[in-house]
Amino acid sequence: MPAHSKKPVTTKAKVKPPAKRKENAQPSTAKGSATKVAPSKTLPAARKPAAKKGLPAKPSPARTKTASAASVRLMQLTQPGKPAEAGFEAYALRAKATMGRRASLPTLEGLHALSQDATLQAAALWGLMPGDFSARTGLTAAQLRAAIDANPGYDLYYCSAHPEIEAVHHNAWRAPEVTRPGFVALCRALLKAAGLSDKPLDAISHSCLFATGNLMVATPAVWAQYLAFVDRVFNEALPNLDKATEAAIFRETPVEGRLSVLALIVARMPGLFLMLKQARFKAFKIPLPKHEQTLNPHLRFLREIKDQSLEQGSPWLAALWVNYRGLYLAHVMGKAWILKNLKGITPGTLNTALPVAQVRSPYPRTIEMGGAA
Repeated sequence: MPAHSKKPVTTKAKVKPPAKRKENAQPSTAKGSATKVAPSKTLPAARKPAAKKGLPAKPSPARTKTASAASVRLMQLTQPGKPAEAGFEAYALRAKATMGRRASLPTLEGLHALSQDATLQAAALWGLMPGDFSARTGLTAAQLRAAIDANPGYDLYYCSAHPEIEAVHHNAWRAPEVTRPGFVALCRALLKAAGLSDKPLDAISHSCLFATGNLMVATPAVWAQYLAFVDRVFNEALPNLDKATEAAIFRETPVEGRLSVLALIVARMPGLFLMLKQARFKAFKIPLPKHEQTLNPHLRFLREIKDQSLEQGSPWLAALWVNYRGLYLAHVMGKAWILKNLKGITPGTLNTALPVAQVRSPYPRTIEMGGAA
């Protein structure tokens, strides 16, 4: 591994060495930052957003009014007869799921059902949160509404419940490889079978492309596009997958307390959707203050220099992130963990993901980079 410079950048605070972690533990990590990302030469061309260079994307003037409380419908998936958390409307599936591959994913099943609800078509925004929304995000329904009201005019609001992966993983697709070896290979087969590029699996992604499952509140039009996108990926991939891969993804034997491969893939679909469809709408990533408080200075620094490497199109900053990340993981996780896992979570090439200039993230800048190229 290349040597790490003692003073690659100037930060505003002195950083203490991270505490060592147990060998089998997952690395703690960080959350997203600002938005404008350098154009990529490694992925299919995307429509260029209209945002001016160097400025964060702003909501369209036509959508700058704050939606009234009545026009934002927040629902929560519950068991039949069980109440939702305060501020959410309870929603329970009224019949056994019959959509095959979606049967084991009740939230996605519920989203499909709700997208056909005529009353929701009149709502400015709506969303269906999982039953453990508050535990996963640290937000209440009231705080979620407040975040939307404070940042009006966007078509999609979303968040990442696992900010740790944003700092030390190239992209969201690589993170499960630690606990589910072979996950990246299955995802690669799925994307290729669906006629999509597999470059997102190997690219360094901006923190704005890290989104968790269906922790989303969006306009009816965005929901229609997103659900159609997810269906299209699976429907086009299924006929082209070999039997072993199809079984591993869609007919996995359930293990209590562990997410299925299909659930892990669906949880990463919002990021892929943002990457490929972002020119059609504007999105806002909601910060999760309680999660932010768990991030040590090293993780914040790693997240920020990775984002800046993409925003500035700087190979030097990208290489700095790779080296710092390797040193951090080696110190925190130990040599045995590195030998076992580092290869699987590290792409063989240093590519960048598509720009996401239509997404606005509120995370502050704390590091000043002197225009390294």
